[in-house]
Amino acid sequence: MLRLRVWMRDIRARKMFASLRRYCRDDVLDVGGWDFFLTAKHRGIPFSTWTSLEYDETRVLEVNDDRYTLVHGDGCSMSFEDGRFDTVVNIHVLEHVLEPLKMLQEIARVLKKGGYAVFLIPRHQT
Repeated sequence: MLRLRVWMRDIRARKMFASLRRYCRDDVLDVGGWDFFLTAKHRGIPFSTWTSLEYDETRVLEVNDDRYTLVHGDGCSMSFEDGRFDTVVNIHVLEHVLEPLKMLQEIARVLKKGGYAVFLIPRHQT
C-alpha cells in the first residue's frame, strides 16, 4: 500500500523531481519531509548530506546512510546556524503551518547565499 501511494505521488510530481534534480546540491535540509529522503535517494536527487527536520517526535526513520540525519524541531524556529544549507526543500508543508511567513524567514536564514529553496504548495481551486 505504501509503495502504491509513493508511486502515485511520484507520477503527480514529475516537475517537482525535475526541479529537485536541477537545484538540489550539497547539504540539503528537508523541512517536514520525514521519510521523503528515501524517495529522493531512490529518484537520484543529488546531495552530499540530507537533513530532515520533523516536528512530530514520534516519527523516526531508520536509515542506513551516513549522509542522512533526522532532527526533531520546529520549522518556524530552527536550531541550525545561519547559512548552513545549500538547498532547502519544503514539500506540502507550508500550507499546514500556522505562521507560514515565520517558516519562510527561517528557511531564508538557514539557506546559504546563492542557495536554492524548492517548495511544492498545492493550489486549491475555488
